[in-house]
Amino acid sequence: MNKVLHIFSVGAFIFAVFIATKNFNEINRPEPTENVSINYFSIVHPPDIVFLCGERIPLEIPDVRERFEREFYIEFNENQLILDLKRCGKYMPYIESKISERGLPADLKYLAIAESRLIENVYSSKGAAGIWQLMPETARKYGLRVDDYIDERLHIQKATEAALSYLQDLYKKFNNWSLVLAAYNAGDARIIDAMQFQWVDNYFDLHLNRETARFVFRVAAIKELISNARKYGFILDTTKLFKAPNIKYVTVKGPIQNLALWARMQGTNYKTLKYLNPWILKSSLPNGEFQIALPAEAQPQELNLAEYKYKGSRVIFQNGEIIIVPEKTINHRVRAGETIEKIAQKYNVSIEDIVELNKLEGKSLKPGQIIKIPVY
Repeated sequence: MNKVLHIFSVGAFIFAVFIATKNFNEINRPEPTENVSINYFSIVHPPDIVFLCGERIPLEIPDVRERFEREFYIEFNENQLILDLKRCGKYMPYIESKISERGLPADLKYLAIAESRLIENVYSSKGAAGIWQLMPETARKYGLRVDDYIDERLHIQKATEAALSYLQDLYKKFNNWSLVLAAYNAGDARIIDAMQFQWVDNYFDLHLNRETARFVFRVAAIKELISNARKYGFILDTTKLFKAPNIKYVTVKGPIQNLALWARMQGTNYKTLKYLNPWILKSSLPNGEFQIALPAEAQPQELNLAEYKYKGSRVIFQNGEIIIVPEKTINHRVRAGETIEKIAQKYNVSIEDIVELNKLEGKSLKPGQIIKIPVY
């Protein structure tokens, strides 16, 4: 009996110690925190004072503040900001120089980022195109060519000049940069109609469609983040920024039927040609005179294309046309009643070769005409 009581007493003592220890640990356990990890966005705050094109955005107005902060946090996208900063290295030196030449506000460069993220060949669903997202009718009004072969909205130099001229004209009309940016986005007629209907004279009091109501704040948010990238934790090695290619310009007269061959003859390739000249829409050029960008180191060359249809043929560029010159040809004087078919059969060559060599597509033969016949 004593042994049983002894065992019971020891067990009770161990249980009492366990309970006391558990209570002590619970009393001294630190309070759990709601956020174990801190979200970076929670400690990033938009500025209280914002200027755009020298004009202060009235952030003391509650809805204005809310609209700006919305765009600020949407634009605070790490991947997108890094790409924006890297593309600035390629395009901004030129854009900034042209803005400065005209005495315009430097902040207008951020408009290009808001419109296209500095992508030269981007098109919108509404038909706007290029870094400055010009509509076809606006582009043509300011001297740009837009057709099936050429779209100069994708020509960085010409499009920049056109966009800045357009912005200058809008400022003459509105005398206020916030309204200018809104008009650039929606069209000047819409902004004028809205101002007259609503009896207001500034952008921040206007009730506009969703896109235009956000647009000026988007430009302002991009300016804040790009111009203060280090402040917001974006530190890029300047040697890693994209750079404008080292190019030269050559003046050519169209038509050029095969730009791939033409590019090879200039010492480059078709991909590089299209990369440097996104405004060329097709693989050929129509009639006209064009300035084409080429790599600075590219040197013209005469191609010996053994794999081409004529053995030992050469391809040369002459008077705006690509000419395939066979190693050997003979001259044939066309007689009355002769057709290309009969001549091709006589010399055992293809009709297509005679037509191509003599540029006869769509043309008829005339008696006495001299044509070249390839010798295979």
